[in-house]
Amino acid sequence: MLSGCSYHPKTASRDELHSQITSAESFAAESEMFVDYMRQGRATRHFADGHLEFLIRELADSATKLRNVAPAPGGEEALRTLRAQLAALAEELQNVRKMPDNQPALAQAKAHLQQIQRVLEQTNSSL
Repeated sequence: MLSGCSYHPKTASRDELHSQITSAESFAAESEMFVDYMRQGRATRHFADGHLEFLIRELADSATKLRNVAPAPGGEEALRTLRAQLAALAEELQNVRKMPDNQPALAQAKAHLQQIQRVLEQTNSSL
């Protein structure tokens, strides 16, 4: 009876992977812009914390959706990279939440976010 209930992960086509990577690129760009906004002292602590929480939650949702996805042939590396960059992006935003007023840490976060975005762009263009 149980043998007929096998689990088959959803397969993500190249177009779906492109879409997911493009979405992650947008999150990285928005995160970078928001860190700049914070560096300029334009975000209240309450607003910064709330917006960072929103971004982190959205990234977690994206990561959850990708957890049970299998890539179409040729998309394995792109999916691995996407998952890793989503995790790196969420981790960077968690770090920013811990030090919202630390200018050197925010500058370093911006550099990391730019690197994440570059990796995503390269992955998207190579897919």
